[in-house]
Amino acid sequence: MATSVSAQSIAIFFAIAQLFGAFGSHWYGHLIGDGHDRNSLFVGYLVGAIAMIIGGLAAVFFGVNAEGKALEDVAKPLSVISKPAQAIFRPGDPGTAEGS
Repeated sequence: MATSVSAQSIAIFFAIAQLFGAFGSHWYGHLIGDGHDRNSLFVGYLVGAIAMIIGGLAAVFFGVNAEGKALEDVAKPLSVISKPAQAIFRPGDPGTAEGS
């Protein structure tokens, strides 16, 4: 289950990257123009810098140290279902207050 969630998230981010890539070439051509206006290219550099800063801040605040670790070591698999306390500790079981 964890592998399928990982594959699904990779597919979603890949699709988003493809959308930005499709519009990126048009935007890049617009920024270059005929080469006489340097301000539009500067705006492109600013947009790129801001995107990199936002990505870096997201990595600092939300990033997980996952180098060389299995996916199951980084996060609990979704297939693991925790049982309610009533199912684990039944009244009358040895070791509980009522069963002792």
